[in-house]
Amino acid sequence: MSTFLGNKERLTPSQSSLSGALSGVVTRAVISPFDVVKIRFQLQHTPIAKRQGGLGLVKSVVLLARDEGLSAFWKGHTASQLLSIVYGAVVFGVFEQITSGAWLLLPNQYHVTSAKPVISFVCGGVAGCVASVVSMPLDTLRTRMVMQRQNEVYKSTLDAFSKTCTREGVSGLFRGLIPNVAQVFPTSALQFGSYTSFVCIHNMLTGRHTLSSPESLLCGALAGLISKAATLPFDFTKKRLQVQGFTSVAGRKVPQYTGVLHCVSAVYKQEGVLGFYRGAL
Repeated sequence: MSTFLGNKERLTPSQSSLSGALSGVVTRAVISPFDVVKIRFQLQHTPIAKRQGGLGLVKSVVLLARDEGLSAFWKGHTASQLLSIVYGAVVFGVFEQITSGAWLLLPNQYHVTSAKPVISFVCGGVAGCVASVVSMPLDTLRTRMVMQRQNEVYKSTLDAFSKTCTREGVSGLFRGLIPNVAQVFPTSALQFGSYTSFVCIHNMLTGRHTLSSPESLLCGALAGLISKAATLPFDFTKKRLQVQGFTSVAGRKVPQYTGVLHCVSAVYKQEGVLGFYRGAL
């Protein structure tokens, strides 16, 4: 985001793509255990208020480690890493490209600090949508790898890709695309927009126009927290739709939905509003 924020050392779109891909690899390796637990929570369908069988966070972690080993926390890691690389490269590259163009095309009266978060919000949302569509097959494969135990359905990411295409066609790789785009636009928009807002606030408070690494990390963390918290129900719906086609996995019945609206309606009736926030913690 260096170009848009006016830093003297500007990154080209290709440099931004490389930076996004590398940061995605590092981030994914660190957060993978949390992501696996979150997805497992999202695929449970016992009502939260009555879930004697639904598992608490600590119990889920303990049972996952006991029943499937520590390696289970990195299930689908190949697909996850590929997802991070592709998504990170595309989203940062596209964002840098379109914000650079917007900056050049905007009339001079909009070249003010207050306009930056707004433009960053819009461009971030568009970049996120492009990246999500491109990387959607990897997201689907990652979710399906995570949901299984002991490679009971797929032996590897390549096997998951082959079987999904054979049994469901290429469209099977894009299950949950609508809620995914509905989630990604506000998530990416809020992330880029919030980050830019925090940077602008930092600049006004400190009188400096550069951030140290800890300051940049803090701004990014706060922006990510806001964006994820606001859009978790969309991510939940996407995950439920991505495992359609299976009747049961690991002895658990997989709820069947005819589409996005049916999924939302069924979850609301059976699991309540809190069901959409499974895995929030």
